[in-house]
Amino acid sequence: NIQNQTIGNNQNIVQNFYNNDSQLEGFSSDSIKTEVKKDIISLSQDEIRNLTSILFIDDDKQFRDIVQLIKSAGWRNTSFISNADIKDLYLDKIIKAHIIFVDIKGVAKTLFNEEEGLGLADSLKDKYPEKKIVLYSAYPEHKLTHPAVRKVDAIIDKNAQPIEFIALIDDLSKQIQWKSE
Repeated sequence: NIQNQTIGNNQNIVQNFYNNDSQLEGFSSDSIKTEVKKDIISLSQDEIRNLTSILFIDDDKQFRDIVQLIKSAGWRNTSFISNADIKDLYLDKIIKAHIIFVDIKGVAKTLFNEEEGLGLADSLKDKYPEKKIVLYSAYPEHKLTHPAVRKVDAIIDKNAQPIEFIALIDDLSKQIQWKSE
């Protein structure tokens, strides 16, 4: 029960807050969110890396290698789903992710036809405005006039070096909900 927990371990509080809202019964949600945000501000980079959930959506299963490199850099909650897994916007991995990388071409064809990843990114940002959405592609000039390009938080070349992906994740992780507004 969250009533009996000592507010000494930021990570446990954050995990309880984000993973089990049922523990918040009897509390004013506004006061709890404010209290949690105050505690979260002092998170170390290691704590942020442990809490941040990163998701890559790509039709190229070989791109999973970048996921392993990002995990090796300390971002433990990094995962990958392929086009076949995208049936709707309510997948557990999508809901839990703080940062979502979406390949522009070859993903979400069932849901978005020709728009593919651009349509997915557009819809994700509309549905989950607090999430950090990043478009990436091996074809950087691909449909850059689509409205999603103006909505997303970042765009990166799919052929960028792993260190560039990690640097972008570092930057975006500092902007996630637990940072004071």
